[in-house]
Amino acid sequence: MLQALQAQNEKLLQEITQMKGQLSALDGKYQNILAGLADNKKEQETLKTQVESLKTQIALQLQKIDQLNVQLSQQGVDLVKFSAELAAVKASLAQLIIEYESLTNPDSSDNSTVKDLEGNVYKTAKIGNQLWMAENLNVSKWPKGLDNPYWVQSKFGKLYYPKAFIPYDAGGILGGICPTGWHIPTTSDWEELFRYLGGDLKEVGAKLKKAGIAGWSSTAGSAVGFDAAPNGILEQTNNGNKIINENSITVFWGSSTLNDQYPSSWYALKSNSNEITINEPNLGNDFSCRCMKDR
Repeated sequence: MLQALQAQNEKLLQEITQMKGQLSALDGKYQNILAGLADNKKEQETLKTQVESLKTQIALQLQKIDQLNVQLSQQGVDLVKFSAELAAVKASLAQLIIEYESLTNPDSSDNSTVKDLEGNVYKTAKIGNQLWMAENLNVSKWPKGLDNPYWVQSKFGKLYYPKAFIPYDAGGILGGICPTGWHIPTTSDWEELFRYLGGDLKEVGAKLKKAGIAGWSSTAGSAVGFDAAPNGILEQTNNGNKIINENSITVFWGSSTLNDQYPSSWYALKSNSNEITINEPNLGNDFSCRCMKDR
């Protein structure tokens, strides 16, 4: 009896190995979607179908393992190691289900993270009916791996020049640099956020700031998880560009509509102030970006 059960276990392990290979292939397709190397809509539909099929296979494998475990327990003699191996396989398969979910929805785990086209992972924050990045965009490439020269690295992510957001190649527009399914927040997106936080522009900034930063945070800091931190602005001089006011200001890009080619508005937070200003002059042209999830 035990010999027959061991043969069943070996067959299960072979099937599991095959499924892991399928997972690797699916992950490759997903990475191509993120990098802009595939027709997103068509590939995402195909990927969704394949992921659902594999989830069904995994569920059946879990049932087989449970049945085998019951049979092993009925033997009752010297099966501790064998049962432990089965438990490890079951745990591995359960983890594969989570990974499959992330292939079609990279921020599916309680909407906690999102991944950009380079694989950088960002925390997110659900504020009202919106899902925002809780960290500044930090991607350095355009889709298809092309170099994006329009940014400067700062403490918390990059400061982007408007041209950074609409990359081109010989074939035309490649698409934006926010993660797939995300966009530069529009004027209406920002206005909805402000309304949710009370509507008073002289006070909402306090709720958007990260807590625990001396001279920056208020008692309302980190209230909604947006967690804005001072990131500076870019000053252009005869001797080149340099980042200034790294500890006292942060500015975020916005756009007029979803179809805008370039960001056209900006929103500034400053130290020792609860206010957020809109399109304040003399701040330069290179700002941080928080993408928002499409709805």
